[in-house]
Amino acid sequence: MSPDAIAISVAPSLFHSCIHDGRQVKVEDVQRFKLASEVVKNIITSFGHTNLFPRECYEFYARITGRTLRVDENWLFTFQFPSIDMMSSYR
Repeated sequence: MSPDAIAISVAPSLFHSCIHDGRQVKVEDVQRFKLASEVVKNIITSFGHTNLFPRECYEFYARITGRTLRVDENWLFTFQFPSIDMMSSYR
């Protein structure tokens, strides 16, 4: 799925103000949904940039998911799954 498609499907779950109250949809509802979708898309596409979240958030993500965190010279994060040998030592 593209970041746009994921953002459109996930935005209402993250931003409850996108969900209209069952009445007729207003222009403001559509604008809120578009803005929330754009925010989610930016989070998805910019996830590897160091200035999106504090470093602690990326380290937490890497620790919880078991991925290896590497920062290259352009300050971009790379996430990789650990090797099979490394995973077997955790079990």
